[in-house]
Amino acid sequence: MQVGLGTDVSGGFSPSILTVIQHASIASKVKGLNPTPEPPKSVHAVQFTDQQLSVATLLHLATLGGAQLCCLDHQIGSFTAGKSFDALIVNVRDDAGNPALWGGLGETDGLGGTQDILEGMLERFLFCGDDRNISRVYVQGRFVGGKEFRK
Repeated sequence: MQVGLGTDVSGGFSPSILTVIQHASIASKVKGLNPTPEPPKSVHAVQFTDQQLSVATLLHLATLGGAQLCCLDHQIGSFTAGKSFDALIVNVRDDAGNPALWGGLGETDGLGGTQDILEGMLERFLFCGDDRNISRVYVQGRFVGGKEFRK
């Protein structure tokens, strides 16, 4: 079974992939509290069953997972050479104007290295970020939106 996250304005609650990621996280937490009484019957069962989805898994489901589900993973879904450059440039600094992300970003306080800081920034963006944090939007390599976009 393939699983991915995506948006559909006519079939969902929001056109925002951030909202979809947040809802998937909440649903996985609730499902993890009430696991299925018997293990899945298939050897190839989805690895997400009955557990909270990690930030890495949520990011995968919203990018490459969605592309794989739509059979477009040869064109989109990751930064592999030869694929379309579809990306967001995200600003999680105080100057982005989103008070939900203010403070503590980039400070290690002895809690870890660069990877831990980046993962913390990603998690804060996924769960507290919004359009104020999106500086640039690229679709098929073209700069098409974001706060820095000027027509």
